[in-house]
Amino acid sequence: VPELVGTDELGMKSIRYLGFTPVILEAVKEQQAEIEELKVLVRDLMEDNILIREELEALRELVLNGGAGVR
Repeated sequence: VPELVGTDELGMKSIRYLGFTPVILEAVKEQQAEIEELKVLVRDLMEDNILIREELEALRELVLNGGAGVR
């Protein structure tokens, strides 16, 4: 953010730290939104994983029982 960097008459650089507050706040908001999206994705994937494990267990039972009772 170049507008937050100043140069004095001796060529010394300085930073206006207060100007970073809105930039940092926006970055944190964006990061939090991404975290929330990822939480939803993880929850959905965990639910899918449970269903897949249940299906796998049902198939395992079929194999172990030789398909008994299946038409």
